[in-house]
Amino acid sequence: MSRRRTWRGNYRNGATFRRRPPHGATKAETVNLFGRVGIATSGIVHLIVGLLAIQIAFGPGDQRADHHGAIDAVAHQSAGKVLLVLLVIGLVFLTIWYASKAYRGGRVGDGHSGGTKTRLGLAAMSVFAATLAVAAGKLALSAYGTPVDTSSGGKEQQAVDRVLEWPAGQLLVIAAALGLAYWGYKMMMRAVDHEFREQFRQLPKHRRRIIDPLGQAGFAAQAVVRWVAAWFLFKAAIDHDPDQAVGLDGALREIVDEPYGPWLLLLVALGMAAFGIFRLFDSAWRSRSFL
Repeated sequence: MSRRRTWRGNYRNGATFRRRPPHGATKAETVNLFGRVGIATSGIVHLIVGLLAIQIAFGPGDQRADHHGAIDAVAHQSAGKVLLVLLVIGLVFLTIWYASKAYRGGRVGDGHSGGTKTRLGLAAMSVFAATLAVAAGKLALSAYGTPVDTSSGGKEQQAVDRVLEWPAGQLLVIAAALGLAYWGYKMMMRAVDHEFREQFRQLPKHRRRIIDPLGQAGFAAQAVVRWVAAWFLFKAAIDHDPDQAVGLDGALREIVDEPYGPWLLLLVALGMAAFGIFRLFDSAWRSRSFL
């Protein structure tokens, strides 16, 4: 009985039997799918935040210009219920993907470990994505008639107030402010040194010309917002006044109150919108070794 093997599988008596992929390969494909869907969802949220920030710069800006405000904006669309469910799924995928990368040792391109700091950063991003997924889930449940508490305002001040009451709480808040400032520094270095280019090294030149300016503007805007938030968190610790602590929305509103504030905020808002578009391209074009 003749038997020959090809790339498609084994042929026996005219029948084709496809070889099952190794379990590890299937698992990797699942993680890659979660990563791409999650990154795209993150891009949509950041794009909406950027658009809301533009409204603050030159309009009444009643809507919160942060991640929770973006989720709320989705909920108020005509197809809000369906969009919220899709948003929850995407944010859950993002949470799992970040957690998986942290568990695997914070691997970055070519399987190299990013070290303990990278691992902790990914774990923190997983927790943050999970909080957004919970917030979106609560709004979805509320939209479908389930009574839940969907309030999200003032959480930063409440958290800082609780920590300041702990022994050495002031030092902990200062440490958090310094950590936030360092995170902003890392974001700015990604913009200045083009560190993000490595995950797109397989792209042709015409696509890199699209992704480069979006990444630079996006990471620079993310850095500025984090530095503003870090400054007010530091002031809240020094003055022992939790009301001075601000989140993303508060940081943007502090910018608009400065001289030439609306124009400065417009630049930051456009950068945040650019970051959202960058993440959308990132979800499709990122090298598999960085997923």
